[in-house]
Amino acid sequence: MTDLLILLMSWIISSISYPPPLASELPEVQFKTHVELRILICGNDIQCEKRDFGGAYDYKNNVIYLRDNWDIKRKEHHGVLVHELVHFLQYKNNKKFSCRAEMEREAYSLEEIWYAKNGIQSPNDPMFIQFFLMPWPCDIWL
Repeated sequence: MTDLLILLMSWIISSISYPPPLASELPEVQFKTHVELRILICGNDIQCEKRDFGGAYDYKNNVIYLRDNWDIKRKEHHGVLVHELVHFLQYKNNKKFSCRAEMEREAYSLEEIWYAKNGIQSPNDPMFIQFFLMPWPCDIWL
C-alpha cells in the first residue's frame, strides 16, 4: 500500500501546487464497512443514509478510511484514494476554504482527471460531478 500511496501522491503533486510530504507523513489506510464509513462521515444524519461513500480522510488521526470492498489490484478503485490524498494535502498544508464545497471541488476535480488520464470511466454520477465542479458560491450549499 505504501508504494501505491507514494505513486499516487507523486501524480497529485505534479498536478497541483502542494509541497510533497515526507513518506513518513503519509496517512495510514484502514478499511470500513459501508455502514461504518457512513456513520463516521455523517453521524446520525438521516439525509446521509442513502449516500454511497468510497472513502474518508480523518485529519485528526491522519487516517484514510476506504470501503472494505476496495481492492488495490483494481485500478478503478485508486481514484477514491486520489480523492482522499488530496484532502490529506489540504489539511497538511492548512489550505483554507470558504466552505466544504470548495474543498470537495478540488478533490473531485483531481479524482476525475486521474480517471480520464488512466482511461477509466469514473464511477461517480456524471450529473453530480458536472454540478459539483461548477464554480458555485458557497452559500448555495447551505
